[in-house]
Amino acid sequence: MKITAVHSHVLQYDLPEELDYSQQYYAKRTAHLVEVRTDEGIIGWGECFGPGNIALANRSIVAQVMQPMIVGE
Repeated sequence: MKITAVHSHVLQYDLPEELDYSQQYYAKRTAHLVEVRTDEGIIGWGECFGPGNIALANRSIVAQVMQPMIVGE
């Protein structure tokens, strides 16, 4: 079995009120899901940690750094 593709899915939702805690404020709820596909049709899902705009940066890291490293493995 070999990995054939890696796809990022960044999901965002505008919150009706800002969410805050001791370190930051958020106007959006964000999740970054990573989909991994294989040549045998198996699909795996994982989550890449990173709230807010960090999820957008992580999407680039997955596409430009991680995907080239693992496709074909």
